[in-house]
Amino acid sequence: MSSRGTTHASLMQPLEPRTFLSVTPHPTAAGTAPVHTPNPTIQADLDQLQKDLKQAHDDAMAAHDKVVADSKALNAELDKLHASDTDLSTELAPLKQQIKDDTKAMHDGLKDDNKAIVALRESFGATLRADAKELRDAKLAKDSAAAQAARDQLKTDGQDYSNQLHDLHTKLVADAQPFKDKIKADKQAVWDKMIELDPALGPLVDQLHTDTTDATNTLKADDALVKADLDKLQQDRQDASSTATA
Repeated sequence: MSSRGTTHASLMQPLEPRTFLSVTPHPTAAGTAPVHTPNPTIQADLDQLQKDLKQAHDDAMAAHDKVVADSKALNAELDKLHASDTDLSTELAPLKQQIKDDTKAMHDGLKDDNKAIVALRESFGATLRADAKELRDAKLAKDSAAAQAARDQLKTDGQDYSNQLHDLHTKLVADAQPFKDKIKADKQAVWDKMIELDPALGPLVDQLHTDTTDATNTLKADDALVKADLDKLQQDRQDASSTATA
């Protein structure tokens, strides 16, 4: 299998080649307005936050536009491939069927894990409802000792449920991984085949992957800056409040 197919399978769904990873604008940046305060330290914090929010928003918009342009170019080439190769569906059919077969195998293989999770929820659902009823009855009877005992039991049973559910979910994830790896490889094979049939797809897929990766990294860095700004603002406000009440 080619490294290109491996690289890009996580970006696109071969069964629906028009679905791509999108980059959306930063949700907290739009519509922000300058805030003024007499405290120079807090004002500096607010100014920096405003600046970094704007940068995050601008970066997200630029990344979104770039990824959309890449996707359109790739879509256009896919259209050309479909138009020029009348046997494309037949050529891809076995590979697509493999995805369906392996997806079904995953669903079948995880049935016991899912059943165990459902059984646990049903079992503890009854237990936790009974605990809650004990607590409610104790409160109505104004029996503080019984209420505390019921409260403790509810907490214990709730923690027990949480721990067991976590263990079952961990097992489900572990059991699912080999199936997911196989399905990912199946999807890579579809893209490998399409790129083999139309080599012009390769550079377009590469560009989409590069721009999406760059966008993700940039937006993560922007989010980290905004979080640091907010943390500093909160700390400086707390310090200012402590000074004022001292």
